[in-house]
Amino acid sequence: MSTADGAARPDHTDETDHADLVELGRVRRAGWTRVVHGAHRQVEAPAGAPDLDLLAVQQVLPPSAVLTGLTAAGARGWWLPLLPDDVPVFASTPRGSGRVRRPELRVARTAGPAPTETLSGLRLSSAARTLLDCGRLLGTLDLAIVVAGALHAGGPRTAVEQAAHVPDARGGPRLRAALGLVLDGAESAMEVVLGALCLVLGLDVEAQHEVRDADGQLVARGDVWLRGTRTLVEYDGATHREADAQRDDLRRDRRLGAVDWSRIAVTRHDLLGQVGALARDLDRAAGRDHDPARLRPWRALLRESTQTPAGTAWLRQRWAPRRMPPRAA
Repeated sequence: MSTADGAARPDHTDETDHADLVELGRVRRAGWTRVVHGAHRQVEAPAGAPDLDLLAVQQVLPPSAVLTGLTAAGARGWWLPLLPDDVPVFASTPRGSGRVRRPELRVARTAGPAPTETLSGLRLSSAARTLLDCGRLLGTLDLAIVVAGALHAGGPRTAVEQAAHVPDARGGPRLRAALGLVLDGAESAMEVVLGALCLVLGLDVEAQHEVRDADGQLVARGDVWLRGTRTLVEYDGATHREADAQRDDLRRDRRLGAVDWSRIAVTRHDLLGQVGALARDLDRAAGRDHDPARLRPWRALLRESTQTPAGTAWLRQRWAPRRMPPRAA
């Protein structure tokens, strides 16, 4: 990851060529499909090929353009929030380069060329620039998921902090806020959301805490630990409702009980729908009085998060094409 936007060490470059898998112009051969106007790709991608849709889109962009924002984050394999199906491709290009207009694209104009790296033939903005561009688009909670994904992929937290403090960088303030919601060690997007709730509530927490018995043997490792207590807080997704997972959870709960520990199991509905009841349970476990006012910042975060329908609608407005007012007659 770059240490700062625009003043970074050289990014890793992968010059693998997959140009034979995409083609410009009109293609009417069997085994090919249209991606955007003027760009086609092979229907069947060989093993190890990059995202051919993005590779095809890249062909219609100027050579100076790079994929950025959510597009570059996804290409890197970072975690993404719950995005709708109609997400456009985000790119940027220096002012003065050729304009490209496609309904599937959102191309920002920049003052100069951005730090880039090439990954499987895709020209991507630097990791720092990618995070800042996500910060210009996403709400804080959704951005925290992307940031945690970058950290999980091996990016150092110090590099994200440096990117967030680039002077006058758009997206910087929101990136700083998102970083403050990320617990080191989160292992999934929903664990990020759970940790963010605990931090918003002002709880003293730690991710991936190991519980051991008197002999030092590992009993369990929990998503979130309420420091100063003997309570773990864990996100239970859909897989935990399967029979085998339920049996494992029950055995694990018995092992925790045997060493005088307990576990608060949290579902998606708890985080989004019944968060008041969850907050009361967390306050009780932390040994403090419950204050519903602590949830106000959380509900504000949800209003701009794709975890809710309102947040998804808000994001769609953010990436909608800007319509210029009609010229006066």
